[in-house]
Amino acid sequence: MTRQKRRGTVAPPRITLNDRKLLFHAELDATVGFREGHRLMFIDGKELWRVPRLAICSLKGSPKYALYFCDEEWRVIGVAIKDAVDDAKKRAEYIFPGSATKWIG
Repeated sequence: MTRQKRRGTVAPPRITLNDRKLLFHAELDATVGFREGHRLMFIDGKELWRVPRLAICSLKGSPKYALYFCDEEWRVIGVAIKDAVDDAKKRAEYIFPGSATKWIG
């Protein structure tokens, strides 16, 4: 996938080989909150921390969607697999209040 510039943000490159298509991406700026104690995602035994970028991709050979929690370089920190795009966006909004307005796609 090539990088694209939309609304002042750079779309991520292909995130993993299991992605069929990038559907949405978001850059989380200072207007987006963070819910400490969310208890929904753990990385190496530590609760997921504030991340700067999110992406939602459809998966190859699956009807499911991946919500990626990424660093500044779009490297995956964590992933949640969801049945629907709306479920992925709701999960992101719960952990990062205000992220619902940041999706581009």
